[in-house]
Amino acid sequence: RVLVSVRNPEYYISDLPELRVALIGRAVADAKSRAEAIAESTGQRVGKLQSASSGVVQVMQPNSIEVSDYGSYDTSTIDKQVMVTARAVFLIR
Repeated sequence: RVLVSVRNPEYYISDLPELRVALIGRAVADAKSRAEAIAESTGQRVGKLQSASSGVVQVMQPNSIEVSDYGSYDTSTIDKQVMVTARAVFLIR
């Protein structure tokens, strides 16, 4: 007798570490743009970056809005959307 078990394929991102670094850089740049918009509306200017940290990585199906506090990694589809959050603190002058 032979027991056969069939499972759906799982799809992973082979270059996720490199992608995560690139996304963190883009997220901090976006944070600076947002900080500049806020500062300019009050007559201030954004100064040096004081600190920055990255949050969890979300690997989701395209157009998904399901995220987790601990990160997520959807392996059900070959097409993926990757999101990372960053926290940045800038001096205001």
